[in-house]
Amino acid sequence: DALGNLGVAYNAAGEVQQAIDCYSEALVIADELGDHLNGGILLGNLGNAYAKLGDIAEAIKLYEQALAIARGLGNRYDEANALGSLGIVHAYQGDFATARHYHQQALQISQEIGNRRGEGIEPHGKARKRSRHLAYLKGPCCADTVRGNANRQAARAGIPDTQ
Repeated sequence: DALGNLGVAYNAAGEVQQAIDCYSEALVIADELGDHLNGGILLGNLGNAYAKLGDIAEAIKLYEQALAIARGLGNRYDEANALGSLGIVHAYQGDFATARHYHQQALQISQEIGNRRGEGIEPHGKARKRSRHLAYLKGPCCADTVRGNANRQAARAGIPDTQ
């Protein structure tokens, strides 16, 4: 847990390569211990870090691995998180149909498990990347509001504006 938490701190501070190193080392330990739950979480964190670096292909690969683990464990909460992350990176690439597909699955799972936070609140650290997708889903009348809200949330999380 300490290495994973250190990775979170590095990532929040913008020291993404150090975060990747911590997550990777923690993942080796989780694998050695057979700790699939934390392994899946670490894969998601690695995906976030690679997405932050702009390596979307690697992020997708890692999110897909995290999704497979969550499904294998029957962990619906982490399944919804992985699906949401996949939706975000596909939206970031402009593939809105695929993004919508992933987000709809994540929403359905969140509703099924009673995760109101997963239903309606933007995950920290992903707000700006999701803003384009949300504006697309909600239509042009809501685009400025959605983008503004996402930008404020991302700024609070310390993510620079890349648009």
